[in-house]
Amino acid sequence: MTSRVLVNPAQLRRLLAAGCPMPSESPDEPQLDLRIEVSRPEVTIAYDGRAGTEYVFGVRVTNCSYSRLVLQRYRAGLEWPAHLWWLSDPRIHMPEKKVYRLESGREFPCEDVLNHRLCEKGALKPGENMEGVLLAYTMFERIPFAYPHGFTAPARLSVKDQYGRRHWSPIELSIDRRATMPARVFRPRGTGLFDGENRAAVSAGSTPVFRLGCGLPQGNAPRDCSKD
Repeated sequence: MTSRVLVNPAQLRRLLAAGCPMPSESPDEPQLDLRIEVSRPEVTIAYDGRAGTEYVFGVRVTNCSYSRLVLQRYRAGLEWPAHLWWLSDPRIHMPEKKVYRLESGREFPCEDVLNHRLCEKGALKPGENMEGVLLAYTMFERIPFAYPHGFTAPARLSVKDQYGRRHWSPIELSIDRRATMPARVFRPRGTGLFDGENRAAVSAGSTPVFRLGCGLPQGNAPRDCSKD
């Protein structure tokens, strides 16, 4: 038989006002004492790669409670199955390191990264916040093709405090597939036979130079030049 302890509503309000953690009756109900929000949407991107995906979250974490809270662990929830690995502090083994580096070569100064801002380094007083980027990656788990380049996908970020409570917030992140798309997709439109060096070649009476992927605007059918 399970017994429940009834709490006086007035006492509950005083405990909450004092910053005492009170677990929710619903495990799915978000905790509001720590708020995670995207502060830099221009860098909040999922980079699709051939051997996995790199994730960059530009966020701000704010302590909205009345007591000191200590961040313990980050976690992300995506619309597709993925196990994210969070980059560890490179200075642990190489103190001279100044940047975090992703496999693609993207680098971020250590002072701008929040991955190591945990435990005592992640302590926030009431009303305090910290802002920076969170860096993660997946191994051999790519973004599903249902999410095209430039698409914005919903996601969730969460952080656990010293009481074991997980605080999560909904966010959005952009999809970047440039590393896995054909280069011709990103070439300027409108290049043709009489553009650039080919125009000069025709003027000089020489044979114009043709290159694969040039000469046809993207998405248009081939033009019958014999009718021109």
